[in-house]
Amino acid sequence: MYARPLHRGTPLTFGVSGMLWKDSLIMYDRQTRSLWSHVTGKAVTGPLRGTVLTVYPTAMQTTWEQWRRLHPGTLVLSKRGRLGGLEGTHDVYEDYFRSETRLGIFSTRNPDASLPGKEFVLGVSAGAARSAYPFRHLSVQPLVNDRVGAEPVVVVFAKGSATATAFSRRLGNRTLEFRELRAAGEDLQMTDAQTGSTWRALTGVAVAGKLKGERLGPVPATMAFWFAWRQIYPATAVWKPKP
Repeated sequence: MYARPLHRGTPLTFGVSGMLWKDSLIMYDRQTRSLWSHVTGKAVTGPLRGTVLTVYPTAMQTTWEQWRRLHPGTLVLSKRGRLGGLEGTHDVYEDYFRSETRLGIFSTRNPDASLPGKEFVLGVSAGAARSAYPFRHLSVQPLVNDRVGAEPVVVVFAKGSATATAFSRRLGNRTLEFRELRAAGEDLQMTDAQTGSTWRALTGVAVAGKLKGERLGPVPATMAFWFAWRQIYPATAVWKPKP
């Protein structure tokens, strides 16, 4: 998700170009017809080439059930198709997702066989640094205190809904460390070691203790297949739980 910049006083509006770059969607803006990577947010051709969109780091890929629990007052975008039915009720890529061997549209090869090509990862960005958190590893250790470049982050994984998210561990002039990830009814909670406050792990909001009401800042994170993340960010670090 990105903030739309102004061009000659008007926010850019985007559409789907129908083209791909490294098996990823290419957008175009209607004002200048520049082409943009939806993964990097960078214009790759056109008058705005080299311009980078500002990340709006709030996106989370999860189930509808999980999202409604976290955000019960949410609104839903509903689009009617040309024949009157609701768009998005059928996944045209269902067969592709079921296949473990089909990578990309044009039979792309896995650039790094250290992980299966279709391993889901949470790709986290901080400045020029990138780190990938494979879901297979997060299933073993679902709460991770780590650093991406110079940014201290906490990564949380809810196995039941395959939901991964990341927050900065900086809060004011202190850096928190989190522990004791646990179920609290249908919610996930964690505790910071510095104050013992209790936090909703998937929203980053403190709900009890000295820091009640405080909110962790989200960091840019993308759920992606390993082969796609690795070919776009070849220098990415890969997190693994310690033995």
